[in-house]
Amino acid sequence: MGLRHLDDAGSPTMTTTTTIAVPTSCAALCTKLAELAQRIDADLAKASGGAAVDYAAVEQRVADALGEVERGLHAQVLARLDIDVPAIRVWGDEYRRIGRAESEYHTLAGTVRVMRTVYRKTVRNGDTLDPVSVRAGVVADGWLPHTARAMAHLLAQGTSREAEATGRELARLPYSRSSFERVGHEVGTLYRRAQARIEEVLIQEYAVPAEARSVSISIASRCRWRNRSRRRRCQWIRRGSPR
Repeated sequence: MGLRHLDDAGSPTMTTTTTIAVPTSCAALCTKLAELAQRIDADLAKASGGAAVDYAAVEQRVADALGEVERGLHAQVLARLDIDVPAIRVWGDEYRRIGRAESEYHTLAGTVRVMRTVYRKTVRNGDTLDPVSVRAGVVADGWLPHTARAMAHLLAQGTSREAEATGRELARLPYSRSSFERVGHEVGTLYRRAQARIEEVLIQEYAVPAEARSVSISIASRCRWRNRSRRRRCQWIRRGSPR
């Protein structure tokens, strides 16, 4: 289907539209994309005749709209990971359903709220569990795995304030510096738990070059600790010496 328009010379032009089939659950997201396209068309129409365009505002508008679509898709996918049955068994332990409630999950584009079922382990004061977090590999309190890894990566490059500022400029990871610190520590804790297993796999998969003839071992951390102890002793002597 097409709409006829007249260009500056009075000649007819044709604007075509494309129809695609999407699941009914995604209809609202498609509407958001259509609204974005219409707003961009309106902005470009205002800039006819060679006028300058505030393209930074267009970039921000596109990022905001696509972020909203991304969050909507995550909400739908996460909701489908839920399991709503009277009881489940996880790693050999039985859990009983205790109710349903919304929970927050944090994505690269922001936070979404998803209704999920909560279960409790069938022992006195047993731990609670929700299948969405388990199946998605959520880190700590609702951080999706790639989101947590990206936040830990930014934190490794500098301070939490710098990580927050970088995320803001990139229009991604819209979280506070305290969240960056907390998630970074959680990722580090998970790595330490699996460090021996990870290093063993890396050792087994590493191919030693045929020309290798020697092995060097670094003990810099031990030397650093020794120097640190020496500094502390010097400080103690200075503090205890007569003034």
